[in-house]
Amino acid sequence: MANVNAPFGLRPVKHTGGASWNQQTNVYYIPSGDTNAYGIGDVVISSAQGDLTTGISGVTLAAARGAVTTGNLRGVIVGIGTSPSTPGGNFPGAFDPNNLNIAYIPATKTQAYYVWVVDDPTVIFEAQADSGTLAATALNKNIGYTNTAPTSSLTTSGGVLHSATVLTTASANTTQALPLKVVGAPWVVDNDLTSGYARFYVVINQHELAGNTAGV
Repeated sequence: MANVNAPFGLRPVKHTGGASWNQQTNVYYIPSGDTNAYGIGDVVISSAQGDLTTGISGVTLAAARGAVTTGNLRGVIVGIGTSPSTPGGNFPGAFDPNNLNIAYIPATKTQAYYVWVVDDPTVIFEAQADSGTLAATALNKNIGYTNTAPTSSLTTSGGVLHSATVLTTASANTTQALPLKVVGAPWVVDNDLTSGYARFYVVINQHELAGNTAGV
């Protein structure tokens, strides 16, 4: 059967050791002056601005919308909130208390946001490819991705706004600098690896927390 073109960004599924994803995340800060829109599944990097109220470090979009073929990554957004708790209390809730029907971050912001990021270098993510295909020899190669904005129609109709980012099949190569590494694919009836829009497993190949990298 033909694959469905329904991108969702990157979605955590398990760890490299074989265990299921343990659903652990860390909270990061996105200031109100940030001009990017964010959805669940978007890839982020650390930013040069944190929150002095909560002591939470900042993140921003990994790169401008378009092809991403290099750069260190911090992780993937899986939750969004806005209101910090009192000192020593719980972190912000994983929702926007001003609008419980929508879970996304608009490009034009009236407040700061907090995001839950899967930043563990051992996590394997599932991601959809673009309309191209990968050869069998590419299942251990590195790969880039196309950083695509979430679908704007959901921002007015409600619901969770997912990233539309997809793997860039034409970029698959042995190049060390490529940001992701293909480590397999889901073996399920609705995932034809010989057709476009197939889904693959990837890990972050260039991870900010997995080596000696520069600060921001």
